[in-house]
Amino acid sequence: MKWKIDYSRDAEKFIERENIRGETREELAKFIKRTKDKDINVDAKKLKGSWTGYYRIRKGKIRIIFDVDYKNKAVFIEKLIFEEMSIRNRSRIAYKIKTKKLCNHYTSVPLY
Repeated sequence: MKWKIDYSRDAEKFIERENIRGETREELAKFIKRTKDKDINVDAKKLKGSWTGYYRIRKGKIRIIFDVDYKNKAVFIEKLIFEEMSIRNRSRIAYKIKTKKLCNHYTSVPLY
């Protein structure tokens, strides 16, 4: 069974605006292969606090914040942000995730 990627509306807009769909999929594929005990270098971290249950991948100046459902082989990309975002914006995003005020709209594509 192939893995599926779901995007929040904000993530979809960011990916389209920055034209980074291929790079995002590539990094997620590396992360999944790494979880299968492959020796692949990916800068990923399990998040804490209001981001509990999410992972973060660093790719240059961009951060991919996502959730993995291993049972259904699905990845949900919640947010993509630039590292240089101000602290104020980061805390606003954390608040939205904590209070579940992000949009439930998403699109889905197969990963590989």
